[in-house]
Amino acid sequence: MELTDRGWAAVEAGRAARAAVNRRLSALLGEEQAGALLASLQRIAERTGGLELLSSRRLRQP
Repeated sequence: MELTDRGWAAVEAGRAARAAVNRRLSALLGEEQAGALLASLQRIAERTGGLELLSSRRLRQP
């Protein structure tokens, strides 16, 4: 399977959006606290199964 140009554009847009959120968190909290927050969110996602669902593209909007 291969992504189309539109698919790649969507991937890049997602990456850019995540980078912008990370920059904003770092600006608001400082790099150390932003890193701690992101690590905590990742642990929550792993422990609740959310990370697996997201990775498999099965996560549904509430």
